[in-house]
Amino acid sequence: SWVNAGLLTMGNGGLNAGNEMRLSDGASFSTVGAEVFASTFWPRFTSYAITIEGAGTSWSNQGPLSMFGLLYYSVRDGAQAEDAEVDIDALFYGPGRFIVDGPGSLWKTGPLDMTLHSEDPSSGLFVTNGGRLESESAFLLSRSSQLVRSDGAGSTWSVAERLALSGAGAGGSNTLELSTGALVETGGASVFTAGGSGCVLLSGPGSRWENAGSVELGGIDRGLLQIDASAHVRTGD
Repeated sequence: SWVNAGLLTMGNGGLNAGNEMRLSDGASFSTVGAEVFASTFWPRFTSYAITIEGAGTSWSNQGPLSMFGLLYYSVRDGAQAEDAEVDIDALFYGPGRFIVDGPGSLWKTGPLDMTLHSEDPSSGLFVTNGGRLESESAFLLSRSSQLVRSDGAGSTWSVAERLALSGAGAGGSNTLELSTGALVETGGASVFTAGGSGCVLLSGPGSRWENAGSVELGGIDRGLLQIDASAHVRTGD
């Protein structure tokens, strides 16, 4: 185990590629705040990868987690991570991928604030194969194209308060996609746009969106809610 009593800083915006932090095999990591910086200097952009994997492996961060640059963050194979607050700004030079994958895998956050600029189709937030993401609230902004996908039976994203999805600027789009038995739970939801588009798509048997409060859909441009015959949406207001 490793306990860090101060702020943990990873990366410094330099030009060294392939930066990585990996926790595995039951490792335990505790921090009170963390900052991750990847390089944005042309032409040598670097990336930073954080992988938390395996049953019994955990990262408990009692302060904010701030991530900037070209990023890969994964909680998988039964590992667990917890952050008091998450602030992500992923740049457009390459993919930004944030993944919770596999039964028993859990990422628990306070307020989650994510901005993606990337035009890479592999960018986005993914809860798959029985993984679970729990957020106090969530605001996701896309300035290009962002995908939020919950896929597979048991895959769950639970937002206690309000989920807000926004596509900003010409061509900006934000899509929440539930498929193959996935579940999204929200206290309320806003899917709105400012010159872009926002979509919620549900498909596959057992796929559900359970919303306790109101749903706002639309904006300056367009919003879309699409539900196939085997999926379900339930809303309180």
